[in-house]
Amino acid sequence: MKTILVIAAVISFKILAAQNYGDIPVKEEYDLYNTYEVNVDHQPCTADPNNDANTFGDGMSKLLEGYIAMYKATGDKAYLYKFVLQSLCMMENRHDINPDADNNEPRWSFDPQMYQDGYIVAPFSRFIYFIKLEEPSLFSEPVYQFDELNPSNYAANTCNCNKFGITFSTLGQYANWLQDRVDETLWWYLTNGYWSNSWGMLQEPSSNATGVAINMQVGFGRALMFIGLTAGEASFLTKAQTIANLYKGNVNFYDPCENQFYNANVLRLTGDNSYWWYHAGWSVLKRDCWSWTWFAQFFKVPKYSGFTQYIEDISHGAIVTWLPLDFYNFQPGTPFTTTDMIRFRNMFTKHIYDGSSGFYNAVDGTDNPLPNDPCDPNNCPHNFYHLRSLNYMLFADFDGADGTATPPNVYDIVFDYYINNIQGNTTSPYGGQDNKGHAEIVQAQWIRECPDLTLYNRKIVYDQGFRVEGTLTVAPEETSGNSYAEPIISDQKFTVEPGTIVNMVAGESIVMKPGTHIKAGSNFHAYIDPNLCSNTQKTANPNGNGRNKNDDTQHDLSNSVKDTALIKNQNVIVEEPNYLFDNSLNIYPNPFGDNTLIQFTLPKTSNVTLTVFDSFGRPIFNQIVDRQLKEGIYNIPFSGDNLAAGFYHCILTVDNQTQLTKMMIKK
Repeated sequence: MKTILVIAAVISFKILAAQNYGDIPVKEEYDLYNTYEVNVDHQPCTADPNNDANTFGDGMSKLLEGYIAMYKATGDKAYLYKFVLQSLCMMENRHDINPDADNNEPRWSFDPQMYQDGYIVAPFSRFIYFIKLEEPSLFSEPVYQFDELNPSNYAANTCNCNKFGITFSTLGQYANWLQDRVDETLWWYLTNGYWSNSWGMLQEPSSNATGVAINMQVGFGRALMFIGLTAGEASFLTKAQTIANLYKGNVNFYDPCENQFYNANVLRLTGDNSYWWYHAGWSVLKRDCWSWTWFAQFFKVPKYSGFTQYIEDISHGAIVTWLPLDFYNFQPGTPFTTTDMIRFRNMFTKHIYDGSSGFYNAVDGTDNPLPNDPCDPNNCPHNFYHLRSLNYMLFADFDGADGTATPPNVYDIVFDYYINNIQGNTTSPYGGQDNKGHAEIVQAQWIRECPDLTLYNRKIVYDQGFRVEGTLTVAPEETSGNSYAEPIISDQKFTVEPGTIVNMVAGESIVMKPGTHIKAGSNFHAYIDPNLCSNTQKTANPNGNGRNKNDDTQHDLSNSVKDTALIKNQNVIVEEPNYLFDNSLNIYPNPFGDNTLIQFTLPKTSNVTLTVFDSFGRPIFNQIVDRQLKEGIYNIPFSGDNLAAGFYHCILTVDNQTQLTKMMIKK
């Protein structure tokens, strides 16, 4: 079989808007720093099972969240494999699974650090929901059998991974298996005294417990919501709703020892339409009080000074916002609304941001006192938590959402901080939570800008799609060290292996530099879609600058089927396609809808495969004609009535070695 190669019209536009963040290599730097976080800071596959709760809870769990954001932004399946490989290692350390653990309970933590387990199962649950409900096309996606996933390698003591004796053949199979493991952890906590209908999650089983701090409720709340939605588990959804309602509830108590009343909402509203809250949330510390008050001698009473001692810091504050964001996106109006999101957004721009180039340490716009800091909690320096500003990029969606969400905007504040403090570091400048925020900056950039993408050394062993609105460059010799994506290689080559389907689409141009090798037997096609980045597509977000295109027309890809000059001029090793017939592929009508015909003409007897890809290079229609077609005109019916508006690509493969391609437009 020969390599099938299609290069569409190579068009380059470089006219930038006045202020443009699209040229910042945020994605490439994410890959660099994520590698450091995994291989140096966290090392999930070699962690001690009796000392991993913090590594997994406060570190790896945030990295896993970032992989989902990165896949949503780029469509690169390498991030899904990162999630699978690392989450599998984490699951292998659960105490009931790892024989080296000190107990056999289905968790990673020890009391009172139980909240770490919530942080761990939350991204697991998010992934399960993503594969099964949000992106169901991935459910049947085959899983490439890396060495780390092969259970026989563990049995032979050649790998740290997959001790479960299961061969995961699809992402859906892995998601189902992971869901069963998450259920085990959640049910263990819910049936062993860690749940209260009044307080949510408790730090330990105790009749005197009043619930953990608000940030410690988040992991379990998110896991209960996502598994509840995925499995239709009503009791999980009810408990997640209980935690969400406690956010919007009221704290009301009297402290007879200090003679203080407290009565206010958990989320305190300011005059400029912003939120702030105390670190405890709705959890009120109680203690014995030996005052003259008669009943206080016999009962534990609320401690006013304990509850009001700490304003929420912006690090835990970012975590607190994750549950409202998930409810807003996946359970809208129950109970969080756009108004709540705007108030969190204003909290960042009007209070956390100091108006210059720094950030206060608390959500109300002050610096101290703060809880649980390595510095003096009563005297933490300004900007102590400045890296956590990355975690607020998600609220850029609400810039300009109403009359109070005024500039400076989240998008500009966070991006300017990134440019001045993160960009250009040679190793990871932060921790796991910041790496999650970094991924969300990539996601925001790819929504609002028309960024470029550079791919370095890589070995493509499973079907892939690479899509970018600017220029896509393959430059394997412009880096050193190991590849980012599995399988890890050290050779400075970008290789598309036989038997793989690789689609590349860019809005401006595709450049392949020396070291690129498209091997015989692979199915590779690259094309330009100048409409990927258009001003109309960016107007949904006021921060989106985009790139001003000087040509809004769609270029007919079939006009350039035989043009491999781009590849040849870059000294790329490519097996020449052998075009056996004249270009003849048409769509009627185009733009298409229902009752569409895909028409092609054959000059001789041929075997034909007809495939339609979406803009991410994922096949949505495939028809194989396994008989010998004679010369003539053929019409294949295609129904696109249920497809989203956008651009699609019809590919005609003939005799396993020839393709024609045609752009399809759905309005």
